[in-house]
Formats: sequence, structure tokens, C-alpha cells
Amino acid sequence: LKADELARLQQQFPQTRFRARIGTRLWLGDHEATEYRGAVLDVTRVSKGDRFGYRQQKTASDGWLVVVAGGTSHGVGLEAPKALHGVMPRAKGVARAGLATVNRNLSPFVWAGKQRWFAEPPHMQVSILFVPSDATEPRVGDELVAHLRHTTTQFDRIVER
Repeated sequence: LKADELARLQQQFPQTRFRARIGTRLWLGDHEATEYRGAVLDVTRVSKGDRFGYRQQKTASDGWLVVVAGGTSHGVGLEAPKALHGVMPRAKGVARAGLATVNRNLSPFVWAGKQRWFAEPPHMQVSILFVPSDATEPRVGDELVAHLRHTTTQFDRIVER
């Protein structure tokens, strides 16, 4: 409840004592107050059909394999179960599951205004992304914004801006 809603409840029910739970708002905070980023550690040019990674998958098109700081130990690739209500959220969930069966999973990392695909499942410390050739080539040292859950994210450093 917001402060004004709590005040309204206390006015409506003066015989009842209400105690606000503010912890969630304190530790989750305002999503605009923080921004998670991963630094580009390596960039490798690939052509359609090139093999890469542990399982020697083939690239679907020309582009770059981009190694970004941030892996499962940081909360990348972790997802909590969702309660789905309505046809559209369920359809999107089915579509995501279908894509996952063919190793197509969206990463939380954004480059050139678009959320990018994992090239393979995230590793413990890094993630490997595929950036298609129609996007600007990332350079080592560039930072990619990552959309991550506050509850599962662990960061290496805090930078105040």
C-alpha cells in the first residue's frame, strides 16, 4: 500500500491497527534507480554455418559472438515461475518454450536498442551472445545494459552516476 492508501484505511477502520510492510519497496526499490551492465570482454566475427561453443552449434547467419561479463552467478539466465493470466501471456509463454527447444533464448542484454539472443546457455561468470551483422559491431570494453530481477542479481561493483 502507498502511504495515502494506508492513511485512508486507518481512517475507515480506526479500531484496527494496520502495520505497513515497507521492506519489499525498500529492498526492491525503484527499477529506474539502478541499471545493470555487462562489459564486452571479447568479440569474434562469425559467418553463417560456423561452428562454436561446447556443443559446436552452427551460427544461423553472419554476425558476432560477443562474450559479456555476467553469468549465472550474477543472476543472468535465472527466472522465477510466473503466474500467467489470459490468452496472450500464455501464448507468449508457449512461444518462448518452443524457441527454447531449438536453443533460442533471449538474453537480458541489450545492444543497439534490441534485446539479444544467447548464443549458448549462460556460463557461471560470462554470457555469450549472438549479434547479427546488421547491428553495429560491439567492441571490447563497451557496456551492454541488462534487464535483470532485483531479487536474483549479484553485481561485481557499484558505480554511482
